Amino acid sequence: MRKRQIIVPVFFVGCIVLILALGLRHHHWLISGCLGMLFVFYCREYWKLVVRGTGGELFLRRQKKPFHWWTLALAVGATLFFLFFKIIPKWGLVLVWLIFLYEVFIIAVIHYKRPITLVLDGYQLKFRDVLITHRNISGLTNIEHDESKGSVLLSFKDQGRILIQKADYLEHELEDLLMLCQERSEAQISYATPLS
Repeated sequence: MRKRQIIVPVFFVGCIVLILALGLRHHHWLISGCLGMLFVFYCREYWKLVVRGTGGELFLRRQKKPFHWWTLALAVGATLFFLFFKIIPKWGLVLVWLIFLYEVFIIAVIHYKRPITLVLDGYQLKFRDVLITHRNISGLTNIEHDESKGSVLLSFKDQGRILIQKADYLEHELEDLLMLCQERSEAQISYATPLS
């Protein structure tokens, strides 16, 4: 994880807390500005990830991302509460609409660019999202297929798990990745397929 991916969000959240604590006049504009800059930062980080090249022997391009309808419901619901009951602050309204716009941005980028989000480079499995995570596949201990959720869960000996949605990738590419991971794992892999 790059330092700016921690520092920038912490800075903007700190600014928002400070603005609220000081009770500044026109605070809703200041907070909305901070939220807008945070939105631009995350969009820019994701775009840089999409256009940045990567090294490795096996690349999986993300094919789609499901639309989370709750983001639209949240934005519309908050707007209705703001218009009729005035119980949501203006900056809260900006926040929920930015969440919805970020969802639309990510879906559009994935649809048109098909970014590389899984990379196998030797023994390193890299999951590339706004935050990039690495796993050493020599420590892979479990491959769990959950057909009811359409996902594969990879568990590692001394590292966190990775959840891969099958529908996000081409089936034969994902199978190639799992076969290579299985071959390079030094641990005894157990396979689980939970009952629906």
